Amino acid sequence: TQPARLLKAYIDQRCPNAKLVHVYDKFKKVEFCGITSESPDLIPEQEDTFVFVTTASAYREADELFTKIGKTDYFQCSGDNIL
Repeated sequence: TQPARLLKAYIDQRCPNAKLVHVYDKFKKVEFCGITSESPDLIPEQEDTFVFVTTASAYREADELFTKIGKTDYFQCSGDNIL
């Protein structure tokens, strides 16, 4: 998504030591910055990874999942919330 590309560019510029390690997509396999997407069901296994949710259509499901697993290190950044 455009928000994902904008966020990646922002982080690359301001946080050069940050590393993109996972890309999640519930519905399809996509490649983003050389990483093939995985199912969001794998997020609970990534305890020490900060997650950015970059599509508004995933907000509700992300909130439900993160509440269920107790994840607090995430940010939903689409629409008015991006950067």
